[in-house]
Amino acid sequence: MPPPVSAGGHTAVRVVTVSDRKAAETILSRLAKDAPLALGARGIARVRTLLEKQVRALPPEVRIDLADLPLGGHTQIVPDGEAYSIYQRSTFDFYRQAWALHKAGKNVKALRKVERDLILNPDHAKGLALIGRIYEQRREYRRASEAYQQLIGFHPNSSLGYRMIGRIFELEKRWDQAIKSYEFGLELNPRQHDVLNNLALLYAARRGDPKKGLSLIEKALALRPKTAGYLDTLAQIRKRLGLKGDLRTAKLKEASKKLKESSNGRAKAGAAKGLKSASSAAGRPARNRKRGAASPKVGPLPPPPRVSPDGWPPPKAPPGFPASPPLLVGPKRRKPKPRAAPREKGFFGRELFVMNPALKKEGWGERPSGAEASRFAKAGNGSSAKAASAPERIQILDGSGDMSAARRVKTLLTSKGFRIARIGKSDKGLWRRTVLYYKKDSERRAEQVAGAIPGRRLLLRPLKWRSVYDIILVVGKDRASP
Repeated sequence: MPPPVSAGGHTAVRVVTVSDRKAAETILSRLAKDAPLALGARGIARVRTLLEKQVRALPPEVRIDLADLPLGGHTQIVPDGEAYSIYQRSTFDFYRQAWALHKAGKNVKALRKVERDLILNPDHAKGLALIGRIYEQRREYRRASEAYQQLIGFHPNSSLGYRMIGRIFELEKRWDQAIKSYEFGLELNPRQHDVLNNLALLYAARRGDPKKGLSLIEKALALRPKTAGYLDTLAQIRKRLGLKGDLRTAKLKEASKKLKESSNGRAKAGAAKGLKSASSAAGRPARNRKRGAASPKVGPLPPPPRVSPDGWPPPKAPPGFPASPPLLVGPKRRKPKPRAAPREKGFFGRELFVMNPALKKEGWGERPSGAEASRFAKAGNGSSAKAASAPERIQILDGSGDMSAARRVKTLLTSKGFRIARIGKSDKGLWRRTVLYYKKDSERRAEQVAGAIPGRRLLLRPLKWRSVYDIILVVGKDRASP
């Protein structure tokens, strides 16, 4: 009796069948270069995964050959009536392990497992979708897009790839490509309610066609009528169209009911979001009262409270009543604007320093001292006064992984007269060398900063992006040791 070969569990059997002997030999020549069966048969035939019942029905000699093959190995050409088949021993255990790790939040380990799965099965749709989702969560959209394009290449008649790559286009704000991808996926599978919702939002917000968005979201609600997010989309589109008939109360009831009945964490979070949106919408006052409408009726004043002859207890003030609308009592008074503080004038009447409230909130922009102001005024030069009134803003970022190095550099520069606006950590990881970035008009000041730091000379680079800082010093590993 031949040894058992299982299609489920730890082992899977994949097969490609062609009707031409020459095509089978072409596939076999590609497999001789250690290529997986899916790549060897690409463009010629589609690879299928056999079920348990189909594996048991295989000829005994084929089952014996498969049992002796290593993982990823393949048989020779097997005649099957008028067709020719090639079998491969594979597994999907790596994908199952990768999915469990991904659900646990361990994406680095999950990425390694799913890569091993795709080495054996490059056409595995779920594996390609999972690796694209991992790259998407890591915001590596280019790699995620490549994975979804491979998914579309292997499975052009599946809507999964078009839905996933449409989401990448939406994250990259490529609205037209996202709409085309979603629409092509809907042609393959019209019952994708989440794609209908995304497409409705794109048409309403990006294409300026809320009528088409309304028809799309109504189709999504016909498939899933109790989804809070879809109800929220419907309310937004109806508001854009200015339709009568407020749906806020119904939406609030539906979202509350969905939140109570849901047991899935992700669905519960979506229902809670819809409930929050519905509650905020339902709590806003209606704005349908026209200008000049009659004010609400106020009842008669209550009788004064009874007081004893000796005057105790003292009479209480009558309760307050709702005030009349501002339209009936006169125009609304405007609050007087606070007067600005007097500014110091230079020799030619120019302002020495303009206080910026936004910069003052950040801890920068104090007015110069009296001695400095008089020295600037005596200069008598508008350009020099301007340069003195706006000193260079210096930022220090730690790229060595040890904030003490950045603090030492800050203390050193502060002792030599430089003003440090901010100190923090670099969001670009670890830096091997210390780099000093400067704006075009702050090159001389940057050279002074570089000369004030002893040791190995700093790398000077011009700033090629917009920044509120004139000089940015990134402390690398070469300054980590004291």
